[in-house]
Amino acid sequence: MTLRRIWKIGLPLLLLLFAANHVEHLLRTGGDADGGETRASIPVRTEAGEGEHVRIGVDEEALDLDLDVPLLTFKALGEWTYDPVKKTGPPETLKKLDGKRVALAGFMVVEEDAGDLGTFFLARAVHPRSHGHAAFEKAPAPNRVVRVQTAAPVEAEVRRPVLARGVFRLAPGGEAHYALEEATIEVGGAPGEGRGGTTAEGLPVFDFFWLESVGSQEARDREAELPEDLKALEGERVVVEGYLMGREQGPPRLFIIGKNFWNGCCVGEPPTYSDSVLVLPAEGEPLPPAWREEGAYAGVLALNEDPEAWTNTGIARIEKARAVREKEGKGKPYLPLWLEAALLAAALLVAFKKKPEG
Repeated sequence: MTLRRIWKIGLPLLLLLFAANHVEHLLRTGGDADGGETRASIPVRTEAGEGEHVRIGVDEEALDLDLDVPLLTFKALGEWTYDPVKKTGPPETLKKLDGKRVALAGFMVVEEDAGDLGTFFLARAVHPRSHGHAAFEKAPAPNRVVRVQTAAPVEAEVRRPVLARGVFRLAPGGEAHYALEEATIEVGGAPGEGRGGTTAEGLPVFDFFWLESVGSQEARDREAELPEDLKALEGERVVVEGYLMGREQGPPRLFIIGKNFWNGCCVGEPPTYSDSVLVLPAEGEPLPPAWREEGAYAGVLALNEDPEAWTNTGIARIEKARAVREKEGKGKPYLPLWLEAALLAAALLVAFKKKPEG
């Protein structure tokens, strides 16, 4: 087979390989320039629930979405209390939206083992009873929940808020006074999510055992000192991974990463200085969203060697912290550009190489 024939067959195959490489990359990253998935920005806050319970809810006052349909809020829905005896009618603001497509941000309330769904309830605020399972604290008022029927089955989203677009219906009576029909679902993200962050390549990982070895009552009784391995990392960048809790807007802005799960009231183990660290985000780095339970952050390790101050300030903290990207290389094609260029150059060299005379 001549070089010319090899060129005619090989070049289309090579270009097809390059195209497949970039199409796969676009599908994997959703086409986002930062290598992450673009999501509707839905702000979420932590709120006081019934008794000592804590719940998470969409912050409707902070919603700022560029939409092609009217944005409906649960605050507006709550203004109508239907009386089945008096047959009280809805306010004009809701009446004029009946039968029209609207958007509504909230949390899907589904069974713990739910798969694809065609119908579910949407609520502004939910109680995260366990890892990734949002639920009502108690049966909500019918004007505080919306029954959603999707145009096609959708995957249950048990952590993030969602933006539902559908035909709004007034449906007094039953578990909900409202419905969204022929709905589509967009999974939301936190403001600033997907931007910035950092990688953890080559950084040491913080070990909670270091804190346990000095923070227990037994260790304090014998006046144990901080482990040398821990002290050697002071002032260095490290990665700490665990459960996220205790978010505070500050100043200073901070949150806690702990070894054990804690939902803020009654599920899990409350964090202590022997199993958690304070994290102070870098300038421009957002606090982790309220619905996110686990995460990893990289920052500069600072230590407090005074046991008398541990109750207030903890043993360790991470300063100038940034979220670690969930998956290294997610935003890059499997074949890097330099390799594509090298393969193309080699193919051209073979194609235009002069035949030996004679």
